[in-house]
Amino acid sequence: HILRVNRAMSASIGIPSEEAIGKRCYEIMHNSSTPPLHCPHAMLLADGCEHTEEIHEDNLGGDFLVTTSPLHDADGNLIGSVHIARDVTERRKIERALLQKTEELDQYFSTSLDLFCIADIEGYFRRLNPQWEKALGYPLAELVEKRFLDFVHPDDLPGTLAAIADLSAQNEVLNFTNRYRHRNGTYRWIEWRSFPKGDRIFAAARDITDRREMEEALKAALTKLNMLSSITRHDILNQVTALRTFLELSRQDLKGTSYAAFVEKEDQAAEAIQRQIEFTRYYQDIGVNAPDWQDMETAIREASSQLSLETIDLQVAVGGTEVFADPLIVKVFFNLMENSLRHGGGVTRLSFTSRETKAGLIITYRDDGAGIPAEDKANLFRKGFGKHTGLGLFLSLDILAITGIGITENGEPGNGVQFEITVPEGAYRIIA
Repeated sequence: HILRVNRAMSASIGIPSEEAIGKRCYEIMHNSSTPPLHCPHAMLLADGCEHTEEIHEDNLGGDFLVTTSPLHDADGNLIGSVHIARDVTERRKIERALLQKTEELDQYFSTSLDLFCIADIEGYFRRLNPQWEKALGYPLAELVEKRFLDFVHPDDLPGTLAAIADLSAQNEVLNFTNRYRHRNGTYRWIEWRSFPKGDRIFAAARDITDRREMEEALKAALTKLNMLSSITRHDILNQVTALRTFLELSRQDLKGTSYAAFVEKEDQAAEAIQRQIEFTRYYQDIGVNAPDWQDMETAIREASSQLSLETIDLQVAVGGTEVFADPLIVKVFFNLMENSLRHGGGVTRLSFTSRETKAGLIITYRDDGAGIPAEDKANLFRKGFGKHTGLGLFLSLDILAITGIGITENGEPGNGVQFEITVPEGAYRIIA
């Protein structure tokens, strides 16, 4: 029977203290005619010892940690117990929520097709998901026992150590690749995205070996095609040179006759073929080399070095800007400047500037020439349009599009050209 109830307990059970006195605790606490299973008071009565049990009680709407301590008289006889109940409902809710999240993360960690790991800056794996066994062929226990550096290809160790140093300094390491030894002795290419937290490294990785092999095979095939193209271009140009030589001889022999005009047109056609064949030399490598971060000022300066600009004022104000693009972006800048010199009509100044906008980075190219007639603007980037080969701007558009870069011309006719190259967010960076 209950002998005494404090105010906190009275408030919890919703009964005044005087009404609770004399009743059995399980009647009030559990709304039951018998003690619940694992009742700490019943245990105490059985062995005379203190007991603590966590009890979920729907009648009280929560979880409670109940401790019963023996109460003795002056002669040491057990005459009752003192109950102390702590409401742990909120704590249990938090624990259950945390357990659920942990189980969800464990499920995600175990079922992901990516390679997940937790490692330390000393070079040891702390946890790996099952995909590692498929990727490298070793049991997880064997991978965890050894330093992961022991599996790294010797040629990749310096770069891997540098990446670990960055992580030790609490810097993220993204898109890092190295090779790991497979159990069969071969090496697999692994691409990493790693994030540090204290002395732990949390990483997601992918086996990109098949992709690398396909890229290498494609690159080898393109190299062979380029070699064939180069040989074919050389042979065609030799024949065109011979043709133009004979046309020149015919021009001399037929000078003053009605056939001279035909010979002139034939030579013009041969010259156009020669220009177009020579032009393909500069753009045969589109897409052969993987896109990479290109320093804009360096690329523009390299392009300008291939032109005669002794009398031209070239202004380049794009310092510190890098763009993720095909290496042939140099040819884009070359083509813009060459077109100004070839078609601008007395151009004396060329300029490149850059600025950030909501749309991304804008690189603007201007000259002080005649500009582009309004009627030509719609066809400016169309294949075959133009006064020379008709391919320069068409191919420039394709080179930039490889990494999602766009180009437009919005200059005012009569006031020079104004090309704007738009680089999307994420495809450029400003280097301080």
